[in-house]
Amino acid sequence: MIFSIGLLYILFIFNHIRLAGAAFAINATLPYRSAVASAQRDNSITVFGGLGNTGRCLNEMFALTQTETGYDFSTISRLRNAPFTVYSKAVYDKQNDALIVIGGTLPALEQVMAPLNVFWYDFTTDNWTNLTSLSDAIAIWPENRIYFDLVHDTTTRSIYLSGGSLNRTIAFKDMWKIQIHGRANVTFEQLPGFPSPRYSHTMTLLQYVCSVISPPPKKIESANSYKHIYHHTAVFLPPPKKQRTGQIVSIGGIDMSAGPYSDTLRSLQTVDIFDTRTNAWSQVAAVYTSEIIPENRANHNAVLDPERGRIVVFGGDNGPYSNQPEFLNSIGYLDYRNWTWSRPKFSGPRLSGRPPSRRSYATAHILDGKHLTVAFGMSLNMWYNDVNVYSLEDDKWITAFETQAAPTSTETVVTMSKLRMVGIIVGAFGISLIIVAVFVVIKYPRMARKIMQALADLVYVPRHGEPRWTEILRLVCLASLLLIFLSLMAFILHQVLVSPIVVQRYRTPDHEARVPDVRFCFDGFRSHYNNLTTDSLKPQVACETDGARSCNAHIYMLNTSVFAPVFRSVTTHVRCFLFRPPEDFGLCKDGSQYSRSRLVFTLFGDPSQALESRIYVSIYPRQKDPNAFIYGFENNATAANRTLLTEDEISRWKINEQYKIRPENTFSFSPLSFGTLSYTLSTYESLEDTGWNYVGIFQRLKRDPVVHSSFSQDPSDPSYLTTHRDLGYINLIPADYAVIRDTEIKVYTLLNALGFVGGVFSIIFSFDVFLFGARPRSPWGVVQRWSFGPFRRSILTALKTKFNVSSAMNEIPFTDSVYAHRRRSLPTSMPPQDLLAPASDEQQQQQQQQQRVERIEERVRILEEIMTAYHLDNEVFVNLSAAVARQQKKQSTASLDAGVSEKSIFSRKRRRKHQPPPSIEETSISSSTVGANSIEDCSNSSTLDFKQ
Repeated sequence: MIFSIGLLYILFIFNHIRLAGAAFAINATLPYRSAVASAQRDNSITVFGGLGNTGRCLNEMFALTQTETGYDFSTISRLRNAPFTVYSKAVYDKQNDALIVIGGTLPALEQVMAPLNVFWYDFTTDNWTNLTSLSDAIAIWPENRIYFDLVHDTTTRSIYLSGGSLNRTIAFKDMWKIQIHGRANVTFEQLPGFPSPRYSHTMTLLQYVCSVISPPPKKIESANSYKHIYHHTAVFLPPPKKQRTGQIVSIGGIDMSAGPYSDTLRSLQTVDIFDTRTNAWSQVAAVYTSEIIPENRANHNAVLDPERGRIVVFGGDNGPYSNQPEFLNSIGYLDYRNWTWSRPKFSGPRLSGRPPSRRSYATAHILDGKHLTVAFGMSLNMWYNDVNVYSLEDDKWITAFETQAAPTSTETVVTMSKLRMVGIIVGAFGISLIIVAVFVVIKYPRMARKIMQALADLVYVPRHGEPRWTEILRLVCLASLLLIFLSLMAFILHQVLVSPIVVQRYRTPDHEARVPDVRFCFDGFRSHYNNLTTDSLKPQVACETDGARSCNAHIYMLNTSVFAPVFRSVTTHVRCFLFRPPEDFGLCKDGSQYSRSRLVFTLFGDPSQALESRIYVSIYPRQKDPNAFIYGFENNATAANRTLLTEDEISRWKINEQYKIRPENTFSFSPLSFGTLSYTLSTYESLEDTGWNYVGIFQRLKRDPVVHSSFSQDPSDPSYLTTHRDLGYINLIPADYAVIRDTEIKVYTLLNALGFVGGVFSIIFSFDVFLFGARPRSPWGVVQRWSFGPFRRSILTALKTKFNVSSAMNEIPFTDSVYAHRRRSLPTSMPPQDLLAPASDEQQQQQQQQQRVERIEERVRILEEIMTAYHLDNEVFVNLSAAVARQQKKQSTASLDAGVSEKSIFSRKRRRKHQPPPSIEETSISSSTVGANSIEDCSNSSTLDFKQ
C-alpha cells in the first residue's frame, strides 16, 4: 500500500515538472548571425548586419532586450537602402539617438582598397545616411578595413579606432579618433599608431578607476619598439575616486611584425595601453594568479566590468586564417587595478553551470551590471542563434535570472537528472512518513501503541509447537528477501525512467490516398520575366491527372515580396508556386474514380537558361505547410483545416529557408528531364513529456501529420526540347494507399513493471513456503482490518447479526476454549479433574449434558457459517446433499408397498395396548440422551470420566 502511494506521489510530481534546458528564456527564435555590428542602447543590444549561416552578408537590424525573466527579440529596421556589411563595428550616440556603423565590407570586396565605411542610422526618422560619400570632400579619411576594433568615449563623444586588416597580406597599425559633432557629422584625426600591425584584437575604454593602477605602465618612447599586431582587443579604462583616466586597453589579437603571412597570437601577458590624454602608448606585464592560465586568443570579446574592477574576456580562436582552427568558450578576468589575470573560481572541468558552445565573432555586453550576455557567433562552419548569460557575481553560467518569479505549483523548473529527482522525491516521501509517525507517537500515544502492536502481530506470528528460533529465522529470511525485492524495484523504476521509445506502425488499407501540398521554386531564371511578351518563357507550372483532367485551379503563385526562400545564391531570382488541393482531394488506387491515380506536373520556363537553372520541389503535409500561413492561404480556412505549426516553428522554418537548411522533403530538379515523386502521408503520435506517460495506459500523445517522400530523376537530355516545349515534368504518385499511424511507445512502463513485480513477489512467497511451510491467510483485507470509527463498528455489528451470535453466547470457536464456561463458573485454582466431578443429582447431570450439547451445536453452527462465508466453497456439499436426497427418494419409493402393510399391523398393536405415539419432544429428548451417552463414552475414552 505504501509503495503504491509512493508511486502515485512520484507520478503526480512528474506530471507537474518541466525539465529545463540550457537555453535562456526568449520570446522568439533568433536568426543565425556572426561578425555583427552591435552596440548597447539602454538595456538592449542593437545588432546590425553580419553573416548568416549561408555566408550571406546581411543588412537587417534588430534588438535583443533584457527583461526580468529573459530576453525579447524584435526587428528594428529592414530598409532596402541599409548597407550590407560584415565584420563592421557600431556605437550608439545617445545625444542624437543614432547608430553609427563603421568599417566592414562585403566578402566580394574584401581585398579592395577604399575609404572607411561610415553609416549613420537615425532611430527617430528610421533612415540611413552614407557618410562615406563625404570622403572625397574631407582631406583625412582612413582606409576601409575588417578585423579591427574601436571604443566610444560617451563623455567627449569620441570614437577611437585602431588596427585591422584588409586581407592576410595587408594589416594596419594606425590609430584614429573619430569626433561626433552633430547629426550625421563626423571628423577624423590620426593619432600615434599601434606599435605594429595588429588585427582581431579587442579594445576596452577605462573611463574611471577606483584605485591606483599598480604597477605603473612602462612608457614606450619609440614606435619602433612595437610589433605588428592585429585581431586584438582594446578596452577604455575608468581613476581612483571617480578620476578620469581615458586609458584604452588592447588585449590579444594577431601580430604581423614579421611581415605578411607571419600570423602570431599575441600573448595575454603583454597589455598595450593608450592614454587619450597624452596620446601615448605604454605596455604593462600582466601576471597570472590562477592555476589555469587564460589562453591566448583572437576574435574574442572583452567587456568592462567597472563594479569589480576588471575586464571580462570570453571566447575567441587562434586566428581567422588558420588552417587548423581552434575555438574557445572560456572566461578570463584582467584586473586593471593591479594588472593580474585570473580565471573563475569554478573554472575548467569544475565550471559551474553549462557554458555555451565554443565560438568567435560573438556579441557580448553587460546590460544590468551583474550579467554578461553572450549571443550569436560562429565556429568554422557552425553558426549560433542562442543567448547565454554569465553571472558575474556567482561566476557561473545560468539559465534564469534570480529575480525571475518563482515557479507556480503547476510548473516546477529543475535542472537535474530524472534519477536524482526521483531519489529526492522518494527521500522526501520517506521523511514525510517519519515526521507523521513521530507526530502520531507524541500526540496520540495510545493510538501509536495500538498500531505498533498490530504491526508486531502482523509480522511476528510464531506457531504453537515450534521453537522460537524458527520464527526468528523466518523473519531474517523475509528481511533479506525484502531487500532483494526493493533492489529489484529500484532497478525496475530506473528502467521505467530511462525507457527507450519505439515506434509502432498501424496500417489500415484504404482505396484512396490524400494529396499533400507541393511547392515548386524556379531558381536562376530571368528576373525580368514580367517584361516578357511570350508567356512560354515565364516560369509556370501546369497540373493534370493521368486521365487528362486539369488541376490547375489548385496552383497558386507565391508572392516572394512577402517572403523569398534562398536556394543557391542571394543574387538569383526565385519564383515559387504552391499546389494546394482541397482537403477531400485524393488519388484512387485503381484510378476508376474521376480517372485519378497520379498527378503530372509540367514545368515551363526559358529554355535558354535551363542548363544553368534549377527547380526545387518541396512537399508538405496539408496541416504542416508553413507556406499556407505565410502567404495567407488559410485566412478563411476552417479550424480543422488550419496549420498546426506554432509561431516559433514557422519562424525557425523561415530562418532555415533563408539559410538553405532543408533536412528532408526538398529535392532539386534539373530541367530537360522528367522525374517521379512518391510520398506517404501518415500521422505521427509522439509522447508528451508528462509523468502520466510513465504509467503505460491512456498515454498523452501529440499528433502531427508527417509526409515521407522519395524522388528519382533521369539525367538531363539537351535533345529533350526537340520533342517538348516544356522544361520537364514530374509524376506525383502515392507510395501506399492506407491510413498510417506511427505511435511512440515506451518499452518499460509502470504497468509492465507490475507484472514483473508480481512474478518476483510470487517467487519470494514460494521460497518462504518452501523453507518454512504455508501459513493460514486471513480472509480480511486492508478495508476490514484497518477500518476505524463508524466503519469499524458497522463491520463488527454485521458479524454479530449475520452469524446470529447473541450477547449471551460468550464462547467463540478458535477464540474461547471449550471449557471456558466452566472456568468462569469455578475457581481457577481448582484442578481440571475436579471440574469434571459428576453432579449429585441425576436430573441435574442430564441438564448439564444437554447444555453442553447445545453449546457444541452452536459452536459448530458458527464455525460452518464462517467457513462457508470466508474460507470454503460449499458447492461440493450442496451436490452431496442432492445425491443423498435422491437416494432417500429411491428408497422411499421401493418400500412404499411394504410400508402400507406394516402400518396396518402397527395400528392394531397400538390400539391393543392403548398407548399413544411418542411426541416430537420425547423423540428429541431421547436423541439428546443418546447423544449425551455418546459424548460420555467419548469422554470416558479420554482422561475425563463422568461416572466417577
